[in-house]
Amino acid sequence: MAQADFDYKFRDTFTGERVLIIYDLNLGGKSVTNDIENVLQKIQRVNGPLPRLIIYRDSEGRFDGVKADGEVEFIPIRETGEEAAIVRAVTHPLNS
Repeated sequence: MAQADFDYKFRDTFTGERVLIIYDLNLGGKSVTNDIENVLQKIQRVNGPLPRLIIYRDSEGRFDGVKADGEVEFIPIRETGEEAAIVRAVTHPLNS
């Protein structure tokens, strides 16, 4: 199966912290969820070290978080709006 098709951007949060936002384009390859390690490696190769806060919109349009310090861990955010997802990512206890 082909690798995930995705887009991404960096934004500053309301706390001034940088967040990486990944969008699953759902073009027939793997989902970002199932290819997250590869997706993060590709982004890191282009941009250098990744920020602590990472969220992604899955192929169903929901945002969740990713903790990528060593082993990749998913953080349940379950928001459909980008702003709400950023707030939840910043305040989620797993991100402290």
